[in-house]
Amino acid sequence: MSSYQVKKNYYPVQIFFLILAPLGRQMRNVKSLIFNKTKNHMLKHCKYTTFGVLITLLVTSNLSGQNLKGTTDQTPVAGQGIKAKIDVLLKKKYQDGKLNGNILVVKNGKTIYEKSFGYANGSKSALLTKKDKFGIGSVYKEFPAVAIMQLYEKKQLKLEDKASQYITDLPDWGAKISIKNLLQYTSGLPKVGWRTLFSSGKSITEKDLFAHIQSIKKLRFEPGSDYLYTNCSPLLLMKVVENIARLTFDQYLTKHILKPFNLPGIVLKNHYPYQDKSSMALPFNSSFVEDKYKMSAKSLLFAATAQSLHQWFRKLSHFEVISERSLRHLAKKYQPAAQFQAPLGNVIYDDKNKEVEHAHHGSNGNYECLVRYFKPADLSIVVLTNQKHRNVHHISQEIYEIINGQKK
Repeated sequence: MSSYQVKKNYYPVQIFFLILAPLGRQMRNVKSLIFNKTKNHMLKHCKYTTFGVLITLLVTSNLSGQNLKGTTDQTPVAGQGIKAKIDVLLKKKYQDGKLNGNILVVKNGKTIYEKSFGYANGSKSALLTKKDKFGIGSVYKEFPAVAIMQLYEKKQLKLEDKASQYITDLPDWGAKISIKNLLQYTSGLPKVGWRTLFSSGKSITEKDLFAHIQSIKKLRFEPGSDYLYTNCSPLLLMKVVENIARLTFDQYLTKHILKPFNLPGIVLKNHYPYQDKSSMALPFNSSFVEDKYKMSAKSLLFAATAQSLHQWFRKLSHFEVISERSLRHLAKKYQPAAQFQAPLGNVIYDDKNKEVEHAHHGSNGNYECLVRYFKPADLSIVVLTNQKHRNVHHISQEIYEIINGQKK
């Protein structure tokens, strides 16, 4: 019998011994003896006594208190199946202070597990819900890359074109860097100097970021000869999209990606700290102090629900947004080693050149997420957190092993 269930035809005294049963084999023997020999006697004298009522209330109270404080169930769990095992794993992590976020598992288009653990803000005044959106970190880089391939499919650009063809106010290095270099992080551009930008104390805008890129005088290496993972790449790709489409990037995103592919759970916020905090999971540290940085660069303030990210990854892998050829361009790394990132993060193919997994990790401030889609199994695992513990890979892998019967 599941710990979440009590059979209705048990008598109060039987319930009493069921509660005590885990104390040992001897108690189970006593319970059996009483059940077999004194059932009618106990029913006659205990069924309507205060003792019987108290035991019934005790059991009812115990069952109604199963949910942990600070969690909101979206899929009630019964039995010892996959959902129950995932639930045990995640509740333990929450109890140990190692999880504050939303978890989603979808198989063959059906949600098999969805649950929120913990709080939506540092003040602990609101619990997370499945409708809450989280910052997605580097997963945002998929969107300008996909937009570029949409324009490529319309023959509005070539991957060998130089950045300066579409962004005319770049330094001389703009004539050396191709669109392909920007996609594969082989441009030679350095990392964005976030510390310098934030040191002013003001809210960073898109103009500030572009001016920062324009101030770069020298590339770190000759384009195409090496790899350097930098936010300069997606920022310049956004500029290319804007100048070709004659729309701001958020306008392009809404018109050509979010609306046509029904992704309302993905949004771009105007500012951080958020002015509109509705359905937003706010990021905070282990002491529940919320992140304090200031940002007004809308094209970098992506936020998403777990369900919307599942849909995005699934639609990409089934070539609904861009063609298979375009997707393979975005899956290609500078080199196949694990430490290199493709525009889509990490896309794994088998020896028959069939997609096995698309995974992308993202992190900014105390937000951290990992989205994994396994195409052969039509399986999505989404881990979104707003209190960073640097364990999203571990959590995702443990869930994967439970689903595949590798973890008991």
